Amino acid sequence: MKKLMTAFAVCALAGAVYAQIESQNIVGYQTVPLTQNGYTFSCATLAPIGMTGGNMILGDIAANENFSPFEDAIQIFDSTGSKILMATYVSQAVLDANEITGVEAGWWDLADVNFENGDLNDTVIQFGSSMTVFTGYAGAGLVYVGELVQSDNPLPLVQNGYTFLGNASPVDLLLGDITANENFSPFEDAIQIFDSTGSKILMATYVSQAVLDANEITGVEAGWWDLADVNFENGDLNDTVIVAGQGMTVFTGYAGAAIIIPNPLP
Repeated sequence: MKKLMTAFAVCALAGAVYAQIESQNIVGYQTVPLTQNGYTFSCATLAPIGMTGGNMILGDIAANENFSPFEDAIQIFDSTGSKILMATYVSQAVLDANEITGVEAGWWDLADVNFENGDLNDTVIQFGSSMTVFTGYAGAGLVYVGELVQSDNPLPLVQNGYTFLGNASPVDLLLGDITANENFSPFEDAIQIFDSTGSKILMATYVSQAVLDANEITGVEAGWWDLADVNFENGDLNDTVIVAGQGMTVFTGYAGAAIIIPNPLP
């Protein structure tokens, strides 16, 4: 195994993700490439087969052969922005190559180099939740295996906190394809998207046609607008490309708010 990485940025968020779907059938897999020497904010693009209750487990996600165990890692944060998990992926091939037995392939705490504390494969995560990923290697990727969600997919948001989610479909979208429900408050609630250095590149709010009509606002496109553009002067952000699996951070102050990812099937 490669040398253990000794430093990992705690608060950095991710950048652009580019992915190619490997199967157009209902069941398939997709490898989402990771930014080398940077952070990728990524969510699952396929739901586990037979998933119930909107949950999946960390073991449903794999990393490819260029993801380096005990160097590369994922981080998962809670709604306050506090880190709750930092894990690395150890494949069966790596275990076999190092003649390690009695150890489960999958996700392990980054510091658990001797495999003493048990794997993290059964960690439950909400489908659509995103994670921050760091790799130092070209060609590294996360592998999502499962089935297409064949309907519009509402992703619930935490009230008065941050929800880490993303484009949980295997196809690239425009931001305008993604909507928010009636409990998402325009010019109060917002999404943020970050690049691979952790710098914010977009902060946008959703304005529905119903809100425009109720306020008798004309000549304005429904959809996503810069949070500071309260007079609709600088143009909407609907044409912003959100590639498959790309993550975002969302804040709402309201109960029942959700981001809706559209059905990926035409």
